[in-house]
Amino acid sequence: MNNWDYENHSNRHLVTHACQILQKNLASNASAMQKIVTDTRVFHKDIFQNVVPTKQPAFAGNYRGSAYYYLQQYNVQIGEHYGTAAEHVEQDMVYFHDLFKESLAQFELKTAKLSNEEKLVIYSRLIGHFVVTFLTIHPYANGNGHISRLIAWALFCHKGFNITSWDLDKRPDQPFDTFIAMYQQGQKDAMASYFYQLLVHS
Repeated sequence: MNNWDYENHSNRHLVTHACQILQKNLASNASAMQKIVTDTRVFHKDIFQNVVPTKQPAFAGNYRGSAYYYLQQYNVQIGEHYGTAAEHVEQDMVYFHDLFKESLAQFELKTAKLSNEEKLVIYSRLIGHFVVTFLTIHPYANGNGHISRLIAWALFCHKGFNITSWDLDKRPDQPFDTFIAMYQQGQKDAMASYFYQLLVHS
């Protein structure tokens, strides 16, 4: 089975364009943000549909383990980390989005009487949790980094933060990847602090 890699695709520039349009639209579209909380697959398709192999279009907008011969047993390894086994991705993502919706609702209820500073600390941890949990599952054959940044962007916009340096199409500079690895090993404070600093200085 060949891995899907779009970086050298002749339409790679269309990924950048789709990210720019999506990022702009999300900043002023609350309903789109709610769709991201519910399911990211339509957004993955929007971004990557022009850079998939000709005979394998389902790479865009479908999870690993989906009912396509090239996705059913598509497992991934990122450094020393293994993504969720393909056959479990669908169920893990159902749980992910259920928890995502519930956590946002609970945040509003449980932080109503807290100071803005306290709310920011908790919200930063919430962003870190869902970004890293998504990357830990790694539900797509490729493009997971883009969608994790989309999740973060949706959470920024949800609370009115305009993080102008945040780019859906560009991986954040180090130590971002190091913070992901630390989080996956149970050291969560660095990632929470990273997002806290972004929010505070927006």
